[in-house]
Amino acid sequence: YPASGGNPASQIVTISNSGGGTLSWTASAITTSDGNWLSATPGSGANSGTLSVSVNVGDVTTGLAAGTYSGTITLTATGASNTPQTIRVQLAVVNPVPVILSFSPWEVTAGSPTFDLTIYCLGCVPSSIVQWNGVAHLIVANGTTTSIVARIFSTDIATAAANHIVITNPPPGGGNSQSQQYTVVAAQTATIALSPGSLNFTATAGGPPPTPLSVAVSNGGT
Repeated sequence: YPASGGNPASQIVTISNSGGGTLSWTASAITTSDGNWLSATPGSGANSGTLSVSVNVGDVTTGLAAGTYSGTITLTATGASNTPQTIRVQLAVVNPVPVILSFSPWEVTAGSPTFDLTIYCLGCVPSSIVQWNGVAHLIVANGTTTSIVARIFSTDIATAAANHIVITNPPPGGGNSQSQQYTVVAAQTATIALSPGSLNFTATAGGPPPTPLSVAVSNGGT
């Protein structure tokens, strides 16, 4: 079952008395490791009945990591000729395939210093890997299924480029997210633009000064 994907549906075990007399039974769930993730209800009954067996995967930070887990459901009935009876339970928890939703910041300027990039996602796990143009990067924070923080170095963003980010979840299950473009934009440079580029005045000797002329100043850079 996918890690951090909720719990699978309960499974039903039917209990019946194949002999004579009255069957009074109790049920108990035992796990070999990783806490009490297995349960069976009701804990007791008489004669025929059903037992609901459930597993609790938990959330990504405190629940079961990807792997295989084993447990047993034991049915005990005093006086029954074949007591106890045991049902073996195996739970396979697999990593989901992640999906990239967005970034923060959405883009950076070429020549910027090293920064921490927050990647919003679905299906991230503590063992997720962030690849920048195919190279794994340092994970700064990864404690939820909806975001992961990776450190992007100044050498990665020295020049303007369309880069590609992929999140990879390891097996069991897992896989690569879609490749999502991350843009490093060119640094903006200011330049002085004047219009017009030259001025011509005509004046009469001894007369009044000519009418002033205007020059428009603007930023002609990018």
